[in-house]
Amino acid sequence: MQHNGVYARTGPQSAHRSKPPPLCNILNDPELDRTSRPPHHCPRRPNPSHSPTTNLITASSTSCHLRPHTSTMPQTTQPYKTHTPRCQKPFPVYRQTHRAQKNNESPTPPTSQVLCGERETPLQVPPSYSHPNNLGDTSNTANTSPPTSLRILQWNILGASARRSLLEEVAHKDNIDIFLLQETLLSKHRPLHMRGFTPFLLPYVRGGCAILVRKHIPAAAISPLPDCSEAEIQGVDLTLAQGHLKIYNVYRSPTADLRLGELLSLSDTEEVFVGGDFNAHHFCLNSQSPTNPTGRHLATVLEETPTITLLNDVDSPTHLQGGRLDLSLVSSTLARHSTWEIHPTLTSDHHAILCTIPIAPLPRPPAPPPRWNTKRADWGLFTNTLDDLINSDPSQDLEEHAAQIISAFQAAAGTIYRANPTPEALRYLQSVIQHSIAEKNSIKEQKWLEWCQSLGAHSNLGSIWKKLKAVSSPPSARPPTHPNPRKEAENLAESFARRTSPTQLPNDIRRRQEELHQHRAEMIHISQNTPAESDRPFTTHELAQAKKSSTDTAPGLDGITYSMLSHAGPVAEKAFLDLLNHSWTLGRLPLQWKQL
Repeated sequence: MQHNGVYARTGPQSAHRSKPPPLCNILNDPELDRTSRPPHHCPRRPNPSHSPTTNLITASSTSCHLRPHTSTMPQTTQPYKTHTPRCQKPFPVYRQTHRAQKNNESPTPPTSQVLCGERETPLQVPPSYSHPNNLGDTSNTANTSPPTSLRILQWNILGASARRSLLEEVAHKDNIDIFLLQETLLSKHRPLHMRGFTPFLLPYVRGGCAILVRKHIPAAAISPLPDCSEAEIQGVDLTLAQGHLKIYNVYRSPTADLRLGELLSLSDTEEVFVGGDFNAHHFCLNSQSPTNPTGRHLATVLEETPTITLLNDVDSPTHLQGGRLDLSLVSSTLARHSTWEIHPTLTSDHHAILCTIPIAPLPRPPAPPPRWNTKRADWGLFTNTLDDLINSDPSQDLEEHAAQIISAFQAAAGTIYRANPTPEALRYLQSVIQHSIAEKNSIKEQKWLEWCQSLGAHSNLGSIWKKLKAVSSPPSARPPTHPNPRKEAENLAESFARRTSPTQLPNDIRRRQEELHQHRAEMIHISQNTPAESDRPFTTHELAQAKKSSTDTAPGLDGITYSMLSHAGPVAEKAFLDLLNHSWTLGRLPLQWKQL
């Protein structure tokens, strides 16, 4: 029976089992009342009387009742569902407490007895768990919304090069922060590059793995990695707003051995997320295939490690043939608000999985300044709008004065046609790029065929070897100019300093310098206190001469271009001139003008 992510066997299938499986202690709910079980229902045999949307069983202190789970994913032969973590030790209590608070009820105290199959096995269920480096502790925020989350997509992609454009589209549409990819089939000579992501690649051995992290999230490869026997594993350490999170990507081929004890035990001291294709079969995972050694090992390790939580909804297969091969595990302190769901569109022979972890990443860098199509601008309207927006009473503070002028220019720039790409223009650009790439490849192929045809039976043997060497061997690297250039530069600077030192001058020259030192100091003091002809305010004529008539270049953060300054009206010119003289009088520039 399925009970809030908890599975217990009933009927004839459980009678022959003398000993419950290890994972059953994790998957069974402590509040399950066996007398309320529907007859002849087993997780491996779906009840045909249930609706296709899959009924979930919600527990109370004395009985169980069914409630429909509405799926937000498109209905297929196996319905997609959004899932919250269900098979973990601490979380039967967490889920019940959260449900009672939502219904304004008092939560039922946790019990120490957990049902397992047809037997009652004593098992202490801790009501909470405090991590030594707790990033996800939300014990004091039960009535508040979850924090900003990290979105992780894991997928056995079965060839990453052919699906790169699909990954880029999903990253933009679903706001993915991290990709965990298995069976990438990439070698070290064929890296995977995606715009806006930092790649961490594990070359192809049995399948190959890749982790792609948003560039604004600081990430570093983990070395050394925990021992997982023959499975492929890679990891990255993320620096987030509230601390660190270790991400591990695992791929086990069907014939490889897998050991997870060292990897999952890392959750005792740090926050971790582990995802990948484990190829594990166990009946508590609703696997259609017989239990294999990896499934038994996984069940044992999960029972022995209370600090790690399996996020999977075992009712949702991750393989097209119905297997639950792709698993997602996270530290128990982060599992409370974590979600797990099958992606509605990404499919190879595996379904992609989308996990949301309640950790706030670092904020993204600010968007680039807007670009304006000045060739299609209505400059008359811009000039009139700018003159109306100029404040006739400027601030005495230089920073506020500059901010007033900049905001007026930016507001008036709204009358200029902004070069925002429309979806149609973006699709047209993509088609042009694809056509250009196809033409480039066609030219390369034609040149290659011409080069091959130039080699024949009558070709010079020396020229043949020369061409083959040029094709097969990469160009040799140039030797460095000096074996230690930094040290050589320091030696050169020290030698120059010694030769140009005043101690190298003759004695009469040094005496004359000492005599003139006092006179020079007096002249410098007089020149500093005497107003120069240039210490006067700028004039309108000087401003007109300083204006550039050249084409626009890349603007600064304020987005003001040469064209905007040159088309400013008389009111805006006077205001801008007052700002320049204000800055000249104070002897410093506004801070906005120093930012790049």
